[in-house]
Amino acid sequence: LYTEQIQPDLARELVATIRSSIHGVAMGAGIGSELFAEPKVIEGLVPGIELTSDRLVDDIAEVLTSDVRDLLIYHPSYVNKLDDLFKKVKDVIVDDRVDIVYSGLPMIEIVPAGSGKGTCLAWLAQQLELKQENVFAFGDGMNDLSMLKWAGIGIAMGQSHQRVKASADLTIGSVDEEGIAEWIENNLSNFLLKTGTLISLIMYSSILSFVIYVSKLSFSVRVSISLMKFASLSKFGFE
Repeated sequence: LYTEQIQPDLARELVATIRSSIHGVAMGAGIGSELFAEPKVIEGLVPGIELTSDRLVDDIAEVLTSDVRDLLIYHPSYVNKLDDLFKKVKDVIVDDRVDIVYSGLPMIEIVPAGSGKGTCLAWLAQQLELKQENVFAFGDGMNDLSMLKWAGIGIAMGQSHQRVKASADLTIGSVDEEGIAEWIENNLSNFLLKTGTLISLIMYSSILSFVIYVSKLSFSVRVSISLMKFASLSKFGFE
């Protein structure tokens, strides 16, 4: 529906600049639907993200022959000092064709300019003809900051980094506490009363599903049931 890519020549240029300026980094790249990476990057991956041997390369520049979704920068000495690594990358990459952002992993990410989660959410809301103030976004990672700031109400999960909580409008329970489901059950009925239309609820539910998906949060059975419950109520009450 909507995509931005980094051209291969630019991607190779960025890799060369980072490699010569920040010693000890390991890099990865999203190409198509796959992640390719140098072996050291594996240390920074979370359970559920796996790299098969055919996607491990000694030098990431070798596979940058087609458009790139994003570049990942990992440094074992900066796992707990991502702000410092972010600043280093920001200092050496000065190009208005890309943005430097925090990844959901202990890495820094380079993405096409204007393609962060906030931009993506704004585009989706426009397609669905939703007002910004009617969009609620849930997030828990540093890569969710732009999305939480753009949404009418940005909601941080309980397990979020302190900086994420500070950027959000409010903080709810953690994933383990099923914070999203609890918030939906306690607040979505108020939204229904304000909008009074089935189409608004369906679109609102789409926004919720989308935001939860891109944030890599647990879309639990309880969350799904909560959304279906209120969709049914709106159909019964307003159609």
